[in-house]
Amino acid sequence: MSNASVSAVLFCYNEEKYIGKVIQSLLDQTYPIQQIIIADDFSDDETVRVIEYYATLDHRIVLLKNAYTKGKVWAYQTALQAVQTEFFFVIGSDDEADKNLVMSSLKFIENNSCPFFFHSAILIDENSNQLEGGFISHFDPTSCYFYHKTGGFIFANRSVIEKIIPFPSGLEFEDWYTVLTLFEAYGFIKTCIQPYVRYRIHSGSSSQSSRYDWKRRKELLIRDLRFLAIMKTKLLGQNSKHAISKSVRFRLRLLKGLPMTGSSLKVTFLFLKTYLSMTLARFVSLVR
Repeated sequence: MSNASVSAVLFCYNEEKYIGKVIQSLLDQTYPIQQIIIADDFSDDETVRVIEYYATLDHRIVLLKNAYTKGKVWAYQTALQAVQTEFFFVIGSDDEADKNLVMSSLKFIENNSCPFFFHSAILIDENSNQLEGGFISHFDPTSCYFYHKTGGFIFANRSVIEKIIPFPSGLEFEDWYTVLTLFEAYGFIKTCIQPYVRYRIHSGSSSQSSRYDWKRRKELLIRDLRFLAIMKTKLLGQNSKHAISKSVRFRLRLLKGLPMTGSSLKVTFLFLKTYLSMTLARFVSLVR
């Protein structure tokens, strides 16, 4: 695939501190990127100014500016609609790409004869220092409707975009939606344990602050229920609809403080692990 054309897709809002770092990591790729497509969701800080500066240095940077704040999902859709290359990949506007991301991803696509895959990530802090652990992209067809463990680091052929967009009205996050939609369309999800992105963990990360915050976790459960309602109308397969209905019951029981069992020991363990975690969050919120 030495002649394959590739675009990087980013969507951002108020990322003046980090947007330059991710752009530079894309410009430094060992396999050249044809386009770096950045959709800005009407930032009110210096994000656009930073992007425009880099665009004066390299013509491959394409800035798409929303006229008002639409939300990250719709900024993402705007960027996807602009892709014209054979392949594309998505990276967070506060993350950093490994210098071999594109080259390694093209080799993975070729070696596995797949139209897309999701890769893993190294964790870094606000100063780009590597943290312990990491994110390992994983897909399990049994639990994918209950938990999202695959992530949003997709590298794909452009033909995949027509399976993803247009996004349905009311969608609040795109990564889990993308995984479930592609699973129904292709019947598989390919993942890679190799980390091609440095994923930033900072003080603004809601996932880091909500573990023992019952109020926040309750809000996320309710948000998930809204998402599952959308997916139940979007997905056509009866198995998918049945799994989503069970995922809804699971979350409703968690909201009521009730445990739930699954059809297998593995799923039951996941259910009970989540139940115990939620119970601990309730307790912590009471004693604070």
